[in-house]
This record gives sequence, structure tokens and C-alpha cells, in this order.
Amino acid sequence: MWLLFGTRQPADFYYQEELEPLVAGGQLRVSVAFSRADAAVAFDHHTQKFAVVAGQRGYVDGAMREEANAQRLWELLQQGASFYICGRTAFANTILAGLREIIGRYEPDETAANQLLYQMMGEDRLMLEVFTSYAGTHFAAEKAHIPLSELVLHNNDEDGYWIVVSGRVYDMNAFNHMHPGGPKIIQSYAGMDGTIAYQKIEHHLNSEVDAMLGMYELGILHTPHFGQQWGVALAPERGLQVMTLREVYVAWRDLLYMVVEIENALQNDFRILQEPFTDIETQSAVVFSAAKAQQIGQAHERLVTSYLDFLLGEPLPTLWRVVIGVLGYKQLDVGWMATELQAIQSSPQAGVVRGLPRWLRGELKAAEGEVAHLRPFCDRLVAEDGRFLRELKLALRAGVLVFERYEAQTMGRGQAE
Repeated sequence: MWLLFGTRQPADFYYQEELEPLVAGGQLRVSVAFSRADAAVAFDHHTQKFAVVAGQRGYVDGAMREEANAQRLWELLQQGASFYICGRTAFANTILAGLREIIGRYEPDETAANQLLYQMMGEDRLMLEVFTSYAGTHFAAEKAHIPLSELVLHNNDEDGYWIVVSGRVYDMNAFNHMHPGGPKIIQSYAGMDGTIAYQKIEHHLNSEVDAMLGMYELGILHTPHFGQQWGVALAPERGLQVMTLREVYVAWRDLLYMVVEIENALQNDFRILQEPFTDIETQSAVVFSAAKAQQIGQAHERLVTSYLDFLLGEPLPTLWRVVIGVLGYKQLDVGWMATELQAIQSSPQAGVVRGLPRWLRGELKAAEGEVAHLRPFCDRLVAEDGRFLRELKLALRAGVLVFERYEAQTMGRGQAE
């Protein structure tokens, strides 16, 4: 075992009596870094005691990066050693960064290096116990402001996974692989506000959990400043209604979050094609089967008969009526969106899309287990459903960009866009 211990000064080097027998017996190696004293620790094998000697002040992550120590850490990692990090949020961040750098020295391929780190997390060989002087998720100093238009892009493997909790944005890429409940929980709330889910299981009341969340903080979710601007909207069942510009923005934001949530749900469903589903499969040997094809068909069916029927049935036309009223688009028809969407959903093309799950069930029944020829169809279905939702998300995001760009001037200048 190897203990890398960081503290301020020699007087803070605790538990020496407990550690000395382990070092004397060759069971433990101890390296100590003092951040506020030019000193070091040596072990006297004659007296079997620690001794403070002359040295240079430093930090544990610096000691880790020294060539001899880095090489030894890499060797231990290759041998399957476990790493346990205990300390404050900032300390844990620097140690993880140091560990990533060391892995990168010996594994220059970034993808392979990340995979090695994720494998350690998945095998419970990298464990964290993080704490802080607790004051909740808003204790930190001023942070960068991150716009909603940026947040919603980060809900996939390519762009990473960001979530919002209590108004702050967190990059959950690393923790995605460490979450006790598996990565799909993080992926379900990526690109959106997960505060309600976070508080529902009372994570915000647990200082250790909240401190660990702080390790991944990127900044504050930016809220545009709309002043006292307001307008009149035609609301369903309530007729004309006065709404502030901020209320319109919130309605637009909530609809965008709804699309992101649907996109997340669908991506989680579609991962079945790349993940083990039965006992005979492994992560490196995934098999396409009739059960997986059936799951893909059911996910598509939920999209077109449940998610989209709801989204396109009332929320999107309602937002259209609200926006053209408050922003003053007098030349536009308040009923246009509902009419267009109804025409699209009643079209022969929409009928074909709705009928694909039924067609797939028929093919699976006729195939009698030989389903390899259906893999290209399932891949295409996954790709097209994903493309549709991404385009819908980007269209709504374009509206958010207008709010973010013009803020209080959105009602006057936003019409041009």
C-alpha cells in the first residue's frame, strides 16, 4: 500500500503511531507533502519512527507527477491497484487531474486513456470520499455564466453530459461512469435541469454528495435580463392574457427541455444495440437479436404515438400563439401552427412512419429467429429518429438564441429573426 498524504505543516501529520508499524513491516509506503512548510518526512528504520527533515513545500498532486512516482503509480495501475481519494473538493479535483495526466503519459491515445479511467471506476478501483465546509450548492464564488443554448447541446457521447442543479451547470462526463445507479441516470437528465430529481432523493441535504457534485461545476446557468417588458398573448381556454417577456422565455425554455428529455429517453432506449442485453453477451461482444429489434420498434412506437402526439398536439401550437402575440407578429395566423401540424400528422408519410413498428413485428414473426437482415433497418430507424429530435431541438434552440442575444430588446429586435 502507498499513502500519499498532504497537509499544511509537520504538526498536522497525524496518526504517526498507527502508521509506523506498517511502514516498518514493509506493508505501507508513506509520502508526505507539506504545503506551508519547507520540510519533508523520512522514515528511520533504526528507530522505526518518522522524522521531519529539510525539504521543499509542495502538494500531493505535484509529488504524484514526479517521474519516479508517476512511473510507480502507472505500474500499480497496470497491476490492478485500487485508488482511494479522500479530501476536499478542490483537492480531489487536483488528484484526479494528476491521475489523468499520468495515464496520458503512458497511454497517449486519449480515448484509450479515458476508457482506462472509466474501467477503474466501473471496477470500483477508483473511489472518492469528498467533503467541504458545507453551505449548499451556491457556496462557490462567482463563476462563468453558461447559456441555455449551450447546455442543451451536451446530452450525448460526442458533446458530453452536462446537467443543471440549483442553477449551476455541471460536467458529468467522468461521474457518468461512477454513478452507483449506472450512467443512464445521468444521461436521462443531461442537457437540462435536474434539480427536482436531485432534491427528490434528498442529495441536496447530504453534504458529502453535494461536495462531490462541486467537483464537476462549470459555472452558473445564465438567465437573460428582460426588464419589465410584457405583451398580450392568446392563451388556450383563457383568451387574451398579459404575459411578461420572461414568462414567454420560460415557456420556450420548458418546451425545449421537454424535447431534450424525449431525446434523452430515446437515446437510452436505443443504446440496447450497443450494450449487452443477455448473459451470453459482453461489452466487447454484443449480439443483435430479435428481442433487441423488438425493443427498437417499441421505442420508435412510443416516440410517434406518445411523445410526439403530446408535444405536437398542444404545447407547440400553444407556444406559437403566445410568441406571436407577445412579440407582436400581427401578420401571422395564430392557428397556423396547429393547422400545419395536424396536416403533417394526417399525411400518408406520417402513416408510414407510424406503421413501421407493426411492419417490424411482422418481419420478426416471419424471420423465426434469423434476424441479421433486420439490423440495417433498425440502425436506420435509430438514426432517423435521432436526427428528427435533434433538428427539433436545434429549431427551438434557435429561438432561445434570440432571447439570449437581445434580452430586454427581444420584442423589438427579435422579430427580424
